[in-house]
Amino acid sequence: MEAIIVAPKKRERRVPASLIKEVLDGQPIYYKGYRSVMYGHKNLEEIMGASSLEGLVILLHSKIIE
Repeated sequence: MEAIIVAPKKRERRVPASLIKEVLDGQPIYYKGYRSVMYGHKNLEEIMGASSLEGLVILLHSKIIE
């Protein structure tokens, strides 16, 4: 008599499009830290970085508004 080992099914988890940085050759490239967002430890804004130019624009914009 042979024992049959059945592997547990992997739970498929759909990643929202907002956590995908780009798609390269049909494979999604996720933002670093996307799992933290999926588990609810962080929000989307916390993992999405800004370039130095974007940071400068935001800083100047905030100075103009004051």
